[in-house]
Amino acid sequence: MLLAQQSAASGPGTRPVVNLQCTLSGSVKGASGLTRAAVCARFVQRIEGALRVRLVEAPSASGPTGRWINIQIKLVGPAHAEATFTSRLGGTVRKHQPIGVDVMDKRLDLREIDILADAVAQALRTAV
Repeated sequence: MLLAQQSAASGPGTRPVVNLQCTLSGSVKGASGLTRAAVCARFVQRIEGALRVRLVEAPSASGPTGRWINIQIKLVGPAHAEATFTSRLGGTVRKHQPIGVDVMDKRLDLREIDILADAVAQALRTAV
């Protein structure tokens, strides 16, 4: 399980809960650290910090309800990653412009995923 399950109890001072669906497609040959768990965890960390929310993994079989974020991360070749994402953080569903990162002189690794996650988190701040 990538994220803690949503608890029924929420007291004062707790962060608002937002459902998250995070998927990863593609791979980078020789980059064993770029797993779904590792990549999605980077996004969770950055988004929770930027939005001051608590993300919980949404069951993929059910449609999103309440406040939610859906992120699809695609690894292309050895040096490109792209995030396509949609959110409902306010009253309306918002489809965001895809954001990508490229590297020129090495293989993609978790440092570039951090850069991508930071950019997605900043874009989501405008959707609140």
